[in-house]
Amino acid sequence: MRVILFLLLTLLSFGQCKLFSEEELRNQKTYVSMEDALKERKKVYKLDLSLSNLTAVPEGIDKLKCLQVLDLQDNKIEELPEKLTKLKKLQYLYLQNNYIHQLPVKMEKLKHLKKIDLRGNPISEEEVMRVQVQLPSCEILFDK
Repeated sequence: MRVILFLLLTLLSFGQCKLFSEEELRNQKTYVSMEDALKERKKVYKLDLSLSNLTAVPEGIDKLKCLQVLDLQDNKIEELPEKLTKLKKLQYLYLQNNYIHQLPVKMEKLKHLKKIDLRGNPISEEEVMRVQVQLPSCEILFDK
């Protein structure tokens, strides 16, 4: 009976990721390589790929189901793929100083998103307002 209960609890918790508070997130390990992050994908809550000379969001990003902080600032990214909206636990998205002019169509899937920083990107106010309507409680920083 105990074995069955243990298996049931294990199955129920499988794939579950805790949604951390801002303070709790500060204490989580920050991964700085996509390769390392993919090796420990269930433990990755913070990923910092800033200043990595990226021209695109790395393949496999959507496999980081527990990711809550994604820092892609100071790269050369022009486009954000729709697969980014698969990061259901994402709370903070830092995209400063890239070449982004549009965000994924279904940003509303990121219901836990608290902040997007788009400063230093050629994104229009209309595009920002489109996303703000989808995510009314999200703080969106951009250059007006």
